Parts: sequence; structure tokens; C-alpha cells
Amino acid sequence: MGIIKKNIKGFTIIEVMVAMIVLAIGLLSFFALNVAIIKGNVFAKMMTSATNLAQEKIEELKNTPYASIVDQTEANVGLNNAFTRTTTVQPDVPQTSMKTISVTVYWQEMKPFKAQKQHSISLTTAIAQ
Repeated sequence: MGIIKKNIKGFTIIEVMVAMIVLAIGLLSFFALNVAIIKGNVFAKMMTSATNLAQEKIEELKNTPYASIVDQTEANVGLNNAFTRTTTVQPDVPQTSMKTISVTVYWQEMKPFKAQKQHSISLTTAIAQ
């Protein structure tokens, strides 16, 4: 009787399929993570732009004559005209001869085929006469 030596080298089709499934799950997870990171970066960019617009308005009002500081609303300002800026002035708050100024910047979240969520940021300061 002769002994047959089996010298099997290589992978079976099952091993290859399991490896492909593991690789596919890993790649899908990677792409889902990338989408979440990009969304976070877009939101951070919009938040930074909104904060800068509010700060610019406060600085502008600090250099405006006291009597000329009034409520106002500006639409289509900033990056891609995506923001609305509202300035609210409260006279004699917190005390007489002072105005409390609140600047609020609004923007819509850009999601196609979904309800858009509105975001806002507000900065407040007081200016004396």
C-alpha cells in the first residue's frame, strides 16, 4: 500500500468569502464614520461663521453713535448668503444711559430630502452712552 501525501496549499472558497465579508464590514464602517466626520465639520464651519458674523455686528455697533443703535434684521449675509442676522436693542438695561444689545444669527441645516433644522447663536453686550 502506498501512502498518498496531500500537500494542500492555498485557501478554500469559504475562507475567501469570510475574508471578503470581514473586509466589507470594515470598509462600510469606515465610510459611515467619514460621513459623520464630514457632517460635524460642516456644522462647525457654519457655527464659526455665525459666531464671526455676530461678533462683527457687535464690533460695528460699538463704533456706532449711541443714538443710532437700533433694532435691525439682515437677511442673506455671510458665507453663501446662508445666514440671517437679527439685532435687538433694549434701552436703559441694565441701567439708565446703557443699552443691551443681543445679536442672533440663524441658519438652516442643509439636508436634502429631509426637514431642515434651524440653528442659531446669540451674543449679548452692553454699551454705555
